[in-house]
Amino acid sequence: MKKPYTPASLTLPQMAFGPAQWSDLAPSYNDIPEEFKDPHNPWVKLIGWWFFKGLSGVTFKAKPGFDHNAALSHVAAMLKSWEPKHEHKEAAAAYLMSLWFESTEQIENETYRKRTFVARSVRS
Repeated sequence: MKKPYTPASLTLPQMAFGPAQWSDLAPSYNDIPEEFKDPHNPWVKLIGWWFFKGLSGVTFKAKPGFDHNAALSHVAAMLKSWEPKHEHKEAAAAYLMSLWFESTEQIENETYRKRTFVARSVRS
């Protein structure tokens, strides 16, 4: 992936199974700023949570000039790929998310980690 980094138009198979070439969707590890290689970075934490636990109820606001759905599909396809080392995948996804989406209170305060469980009564 070359600068300027813009979300790719992906096919359904690419979204389901990840890209044929990792380099089509992600910057090289050397091109990623150091702050996105730090596990304490809010964007890196978000990507880690998304990768291991999934995301639900999180609202993302695309920055002007970026297509919301294309950007989310792009990052989701990156996370499904088997090709790169996890550290590269996490840093690249976090970096691109920070370029394409506004930082929000949900991201900064990690409120996406709070899940709501509803107790249901069972009737016999």
